[in-house]
Amino acid sequence: HREYSNIAAGLAGCIVERAVGQKLNDYTRERIFAPLKMGRSGWFLSELPAGVHSTLYVAQDDFSIPIPLYGVTT
Repeated sequence: HREYSNIAAGLAGCIVERAVGQKLNDYTRERIFAPLKMGRSGWFLSELPAGVHSTLYVAQDDFSIPIPLYGVTT
């Protein structure tokens, strides 16, 4: 039986940072996102133009209520 673990994903990010000597968001932007022309991809909302952010919604009764953006890792 397998389950997703945020702890393992965070640990993998720390390992990459130590191995390359760069923050994960800087490294992936330079080595992955930029070569693939993924200018609208990133780890933090603050790294992306506000116009490209997705809107999250929560269902409440018969309505969909938008959730304001928050500044955590995506």
